[in-house]
Amino acid sequence: MIYASQVRDQLAKYLDDQVSLDDFEDWLVQNSWNMHRDSDQQARDLVAQIELALSEHSSGHLDVDELRTKLRRSSVDTEVRR
Repeated sequence: MIYASQVRDQLAKYLDDQVSLDDFEDWLVQNSWNMHRDSDQQARDLVAQIELALSEHSSGHLDVDELRTKLRRSSVDTEVRR
């Protein structure tokens, strides 16, 4: 199980340059595996938004600044819907 608060904490570390993008992605992959089985909708929505942004970045559609902006917005958007 993964909680939205855990994802936000790790995302904040990336956005504050405390961890690298690779380390954040590794953490996300390891901790969100099979989350559809036991995590709440808010956590699933947040991870889906982050995965979309990471995919757009890795395919060259977002540069790193655009990625960071989109990730920051994703975190706020899912917090507001709570």
